[in-house]
Amino acid sequence: MSEEQATDTQALDVKAGKAERRKRRRRRVGYWLWGSAKLLILLVAVGLVIFAMSGKSIRAPEWMQVRILDQLNAVVSDGDVAFEAIGLHFEKGLKPTITVKGLVLRNAKDAVIARVAMASASLSPKALIQGEIRPTDLRLDQASVTLKRARNGQFDLGFGVDVTGDSTDADATETKTLGQLLDGVDKAFETPVLGTIETVELTHLILNFSDARARRGWLLTEGRMQMQQDAEKVAISVGFSLNYGAAQPATIALNFDTQKGTAVAGFGIKVDQVAARDLASQLPALAWLGVLDAPISGAMRAKIGEDGLLGQMDGTLEIGQGSLQPNEEARAIAFDSGRAYFGYDPKEQRIRFDELSVQTGAGKLVVEGQGYLRDMVNGVPAVMLGQFQIQELSVDPEGVFAAPVGFAGGALDMRLRIDPFKLDIGQAVLRDGDNSYLVKGKVTADTEGWHLAMDASVDAITPERLVGLWPLKVVPNTREWIDENVNSAEIFNVNGAIRVNSGEKPVFGMGFEFQNANVRYMKHLPVVENGAGHGTIADNVLTVVVDRGDVTAPEGGVMDATGTVFQIPDIDIKGPPAVIYLKARGPIHAAMSLLDQKPFNIMSKAGQPVDLATGRIGLEAEIHLRLVKKIEVEDVDYDVAATLTDVRSDKLVAGRVLTARELALVANPQDVEISGAGLLGRVPVQGAWHQKQGKEFAGQSRLEGTVELSQRFIDEFGIGLPKGSVTGAGRGQITIDLRRGEASKFRLVSDLKNVGMRISDLGWALSKSHTGKLEVVGTLGTPPRIDKLLIEGAGLRAEGSVKLTAAGDLEIAKFKRVKLAGWLDAPVELIGRGRGATPSVRLTGGVVDTRKAAFGSGGGSAPTSTRGVSLTVALDRLIVSEGITLTGFRGTFTRRNGFSGEYTARVNGKAPISGIVVPSKGGSAFRIKSKDAGAVFRAAGVLETVREGTMDLTLVPRKGYEGQYDGRLEGKSIKIRGAPAMADLLGAISGVGLLEQLNGKGIVFTDYQARFRLTPTQVIIISSSAVGASMGVSMDGFYNLGSSTLDMQGVISPVYFVNGIGRIFTRKGEGLFGFNYRMTGKASDPKIRVNPLSILTPGMFRELFKRPPPKVAQ
Repeated sequence: MSEEQATDTQALDVKAGKAERRKRRRRRVGYWLWGSAKLLILLVAVGLVIFAMSGKSIRAPEWMQVRILDQLNAVVSDGDVAFEAIGLHFEKGLKPTITVKGLVLRNAKDAVIARVAMASASLSPKALIQGEIRPTDLRLDQASVTLKRARNGQFDLGFGVDVTGDSTDADATETKTLGQLLDGVDKAFETPVLGTIETVELTHLILNFSDARARRGWLLTEGRMQMQQDAEKVAISVGFSLNYGAAQPATIALNFDTQKGTAVAGFGIKVDQVAARDLASQLPALAWLGVLDAPISGAMRAKIGEDGLLGQMDGTLEIGQGSLQPNEEARAIAFDSGRAYFGYDPKEQRIRFDELSVQTGAGKLVVEGQGYLRDMVNGVPAVMLGQFQIQELSVDPEGVFAAPVGFAGGALDMRLRIDPFKLDIGQAVLRDGDNSYLVKGKVTADTEGWHLAMDASVDAITPERLVGLWPLKVVPNTREWIDENVNSAEIFNVNGAIRVNSGEKPVFGMGFEFQNANVRYMKHLPVVENGAGHGTIADNVLTVVVDRGDVTAPEGGVMDATGTVFQIPDIDIKGPPAVIYLKARGPIHAAMSLLDQKPFNIMSKAGQPVDLATGRIGLEAEIHLRLVKKIEVEDVDYDVAATLTDVRSDKLVAGRVLTARELALVANPQDVEISGAGLLGRVPVQGAWHQKQGKEFAGQSRLEGTVELSQRFIDEFGIGLPKGSVTGAGRGQITIDLRRGEASKFRLVSDLKNVGMRISDLGWALSKSHTGKLEVVGTLGTPPRIDKLLIEGAGLRAEGSVKLTAAGDLEIAKFKRVKLAGWLDAPVELIGRGRGATPSVRLTGGVVDTRKAAFGSGGGSAPTSTRGVSLTVALDRLIVSEGITLTGFRGTFTRRNGFSGEYTARVNGKAPISGIVVPSKGGSAFRIKSKDAGAVFRAAGVLETVREGTMDLTLVPRKGYEGQYDGRLEGKSIKIRGAPAMADLLGAISGVGLLEQLNGKGIVFTDYQARFRLTPTQVIIISSSAVGASMGVSMDGFYNLGSSTLDMQGVISPVYFVNGIGRIFTRKGEGLFGFNYRMTGKASDPKIRVNPLSILTPGMFRELFKRPPPKVAQ
């Protein structure tokens, strides 16, 4: 048993004990009426005494008044009667009438229960003549009566009833039910004394009604009562005014009809503007009106059966403007009017409502059904159970709904506990077309105010109807969002709950599912189409989950939005923050199109088109914004993370196709990044594309990462290096700056680890085990442009630029300075020869040191791709050896049959020469020719005294010996003139004629030749000779290039044309007879020693008198 039930049971027990004590009080009402009738009869009898004084009123003698008073007190055995005076007169027609002034009736406790200012009774003359007192009518004026109702609901004419409900049995008097009272009246008028009364009239009646059950009292004024009887029945009607302080007082009218000889009676009540609570306190059938504060007008009719109990009662009530307010603490709920057509069955305690309606400015409710009164205490129900059919329900309170809300019908099961107020709705069903709404819950009112707990559900509802039923001020932000963003949907399995406690913020919850929905989850973005999912409102948080849905992007197709969640973390805030957990899968083009809508505009800010790439994307985004009319960029915060697959883009990097199996995308208001591994063209790359957000970065983005550095990269980016120049595969750091409307600029830097590089024409190579530096800066366009190409490593440093043809082939690569291993320091140009062909090379200045050079090494045929490749040289200097430099070196070379070509130059900037280059095993062999051998020798600083003649010099590099050459020199018709060393030599052999010739026109040598080895530091003359008509000379030895010193030896043969007969026994330049000599010291001032005796030695034996000639390794 609940605490409430236990309390009710205890109250019943207490009231049951007191009810028995009050039964005795009811009997006294009948006694009072009977005593009053006897009093009137005695008054009539007194009137007969003064009958003779017809037409005049006389005062009865004292002794007579005393006797009458005694007889009246004998009639009113439980009370006491007093009056001021008794008079007798005859009315018109000799009708005797007695009058009593100042009549007072007291109960046994000496309490005044009635006062009558004037009472009069007309007597039957005939009966009076016969000695009988038979009154025919009775009139009372200005009567004041006290009527009390006990706690058990029965009536007492004031005998011992305590309005506070605290009376005891000792204080109680007998009380009666309404049926018993009417039965007592009926019996009283059956007595001989009152049986002849035809009418009773009371005017100016005042009724002081105290109700212990209701714990209050009423003062009814301006009362008027009429009673009529005949042989079969007694009819009584009475009316009062009840003043509530209004201009027009309320009125109450009652009428009774009793059948004589039976307990059967009927009575009616008519009220006008009587307070609802007053009616509720008096009639159990109207107890439910006790929660209203409103005036009521209407009529009721009831019967009392043979058992004396109240039978069926029917009535109609018109409820005036008022409010629902169970107690003073609860805020009044106003209404305009109401109406009730009802019938009440006391036995079943059932009220039949043919119509119960309420009308307000906010709507109308019309129901029919029945109510059961339960938990009766002293005849008053504590509970009413109701079962109603809703005939009409329309709701339109001002400012609550956007438009009037109406329902076609429904049903209601409820329980109303009157005090304290508690309305339990077991089930309310509202029909709305094909749909039904189910509501259950409770409403209570206590000392803290109203409390509401309602749950509602509906099988299906449209968004329009849901918004229409949603109060404007109940989580208005959520309602507004649904109204503006849910375009269409099938909403089903809707369950809602609201909890309201006075002084506290209402708590609202809801759960629902939806399908075939078109929902806009964010302003400016396309709607989710064909959406299905569910939503909840709990703890002030709205959550909508898309279990299935599509988003058609402005471009690129359809995205699958399954898994997207929309959430408002606090639905009570005006312009509340919202969070969108967006999930989308579909074409990259479509996703980029979505991300380019307001307020993101990610692609537009990046200066990139929304069709930047093809492929698929799986996207997740967390978007924070405020639900306001106008959303600015700064109002939106977002984090986007996506996976892109099967990516292909020919627009991200102009002129290049980027492909990737998988890329990652992240975006926020500060930055957008796409990262991962892929191919740029055919080159593997690993990196990220960055786009900073903000107006100052509009149209600017960057792609940076690592790229494979291999021949594929060289080919893809048009670096201009020959085929086969790069082997292996390393990594490079690449940065590409992208600007709207401009070609993309890039920069590549690599340490060349794991990269092999070779420039065969320069004899340069970088092994994969070594590192270096590669830097490439350029512009990716059609064609791309290389503004800077820097290669460092293995002794090479080359920096330049590359220009490509419109087809993307090499046009020219210009290296403003190439430094290689100390032997090359020159500008170099690579000239393209078409796709697949090795470019030609052009040296446009600078210095080449052949002592260290390795270019052109190797022999044999060149690869097919390099055949026909030309090397055009225009050097400032070509260093041959120490002290010997070729200036103004110009030549054209090819690799058709190895490295070969022709050239021209000047020796040390003076003597012109020409020559060819041919391939050899050790490298490039040089053949140098000159028509002025003397000038060449002088320019080279070798033989200052040589004039004229020709020269044919061949230099063949020694394989494996850097800067060393094996040389051969041949020439004709040279002259030696004014040579100090030669003069000294001739003077030593006493060649006077030759000396004169030397100092004159010069000694002519018709033929000369030499074999030598040229090293970076010296010239080793293996053998040499010069012959002419006048003399012949041979020489071998060493010439130090750095110090310009020499150590030579040889043979001089005078009159060579004769002496040369013996050359068959000697070396060329030596005759049969000759002088051995040795020349040492500075080349400019050598010391000469001659062996005069050697002339006596035949040539074949002269070797015995000098050192062996130099020998060199082969």
